[in-house]
Amino acid sequence: MRDGGLTTAGSGPGDDYAIYSGSATVLAAALAPGGWAGIITIFAVFATSCLLRPLGSLVAGARADRLGRRRTLATMILMMAAATVAIGLAIGLGTTAAVAALVDTATLHSWAWRVPFLLAIPLGLVGLYFRTSGAETPDFHHDPGRDSRADSGPTPFPRYSAAFNIWFVFVPRYVTTTGHNSLAVSLACAMVGLVSTAIAAPFFGRLSDRIGRRPVLVGGCSVLVVAGIPVYLWAVSGSAAALLVGNVIVGVTVAAFVLPSYLAEQ
Repeated sequence: MRDGGLTTAGSGPGDDYAIYSGSATVLAAALAPGGWAGIITIFAVFATSCLLRPLGSLVAGARADRLGRRRTLATMILMMAAATVAIGLAIGLGTTAAVAALVDTATLHSWAWRVPFLLAIPLGLVGLYFRTSGAETPDFHHDPGRDSRADSGPTPFPRYSAAFNIWFVFVPRYVTTTGHNSLAVSLACAMVGLVSTAIAAPFFGRLSDRIGRRPVLVGGCSVLVVAGIPVYLWAVSGSAAALLVGNVIVGVTVAAFVLPSYLAEQ
């Protein structure tokens, strides 16, 4: 799909994942034993959702083959919005960072941590409107079983997902729990990293239009393999500046994972 590179870069987990991970330290204190035991409990729940994603893909994919993409996507949006709101009785890390910066620790642990989750209500309605108002995919009308028979082969998605979850989910919680940085600072650094991804995405998208998706993807994976551990060790050393620069480096690298166009072209 040649689209001038404007939509070729990958995106991370949904805002429900970002809000949950961004609030991990607060949720550990509010809903779990607190401390490292609470962090482990909260991330165990997060891991469960990741483990169930392949099963959800199989179920949702089969449903989409029978009923169409539009109806299935609308149903998934409603389910995600409902689950996110349930945690609260959603621009993810940015919203959580803003709440953490605006209120004191006691207020954050008492009730303010619920605010980002409750934003899923209006966001879910907006997402539902766009999904239900869009046209059905042409392939569904021609051959409903095509997607279920297609084999796109191995993809670099696991590497991208691991990099995203380590840097923008785990690292902010780690530096906060160890006392190196405050929650607001760690989430703000992660947010800058995600903004770097958004800024670099059009460049890598256009580059992949010219030289192909695979070379760009291989380049991004290679950078993560070579520089991932050194940058991680430097970023979690306790310096806010190092954390910020580390997030920017990883954010720009992640932008090279042009997965939407790569997968669509398979």
